[in-house]
Amino acid sequence: MLVNTKQQPIIDKSKLISGCIELNKKIDFQKMRNEVDMLPSDIWKDERSRDHADASSCFLKGYPARQQKPSDEREILKSLPYIKTWLASLEYGKLANVLLAKLKPMGTILLHIDGSPELLLNTASYFSTTIRIHISIKSNASVKFYCNNQFYKMCEGSLYVINNSALHGVINESTTEDRIHLILDVWPTEEFIEYLAHAKVMPGYNDAASFQKILNASKP
Repeated sequence: MLVNTKQQPIIDKSKLISGCIELNKKIDFQKMRNEVDMLPSDIWKDERSRDHADASSCFLKGYPARQQKPSDEREILKSLPYIKTWLASLEYGKLANVLLAKLKPMGTILLHIDGSPELLLNTASYFSTTIRIHISIKSNASVKFYCNNQFYKMCEGSLYVINNSALHGVINESTTEDRIHLILDVWPTEEFIEYLAHAKVMPGYNDAASFQKILNASKP
């Protein structure tokens, strides 16, 4: 079912989230990883944008937002019983799109903002009315997530809300290991918005050399 985003309130993510908030919830990432590892290699084929050229995706629910298709469950989700059950148990709001995203070794997700600035400022678009949550299923010490002028370390098994209305990107400097995240968007409940409003913003860190690398990669 495709939700009419014009009826959803616009979320000021810079005020609510700043860069990143770690949620007070853990998951069994090893169970999730085991399920993902069993998936056939040809499922990583959903195209997103130039910014994600080094990453491959598999949508479990919905489609890339630019396609404006319903956020219905995809057939592949039946192959992931633990993830499917876990998603059904969430109480943060109505689930929109859900995807697995794999960033290759030595790969970069270029600096970008989800949705055009005009949409984010002037209309209740998909990205300005949903909250984006990242769950780290597989990572390594060489992965660096950049958002809103800070870098963040995302640990396996933890959940993070990110400000995808701010400039963000990722570098994976491992020469051998992928980085895999389960990413979900929700149209949040009032209770979840209230929780985020009082949550402690995750401390980030500065890394001038890493920022220069991701900036250089992002240049046309």
